[in-house]
Amino acid sequence: TWLDGHFHNKNPWWTIGLMLFGVLGALYQVIRGLTKGS
Repeated sequence: TWLDGHFHNKNPWWTIGLMLFGVLGALYQVIRGLTKGS
């Protein structure tokens, strides 16, 4: 991502972090939706 290039990291920590954040957020939304429906 642009952040990785900007900070010149050896590993793409920003990409990994943002991806994890997105996945966890999506899981949270799904679980919240399922528990609300029952």
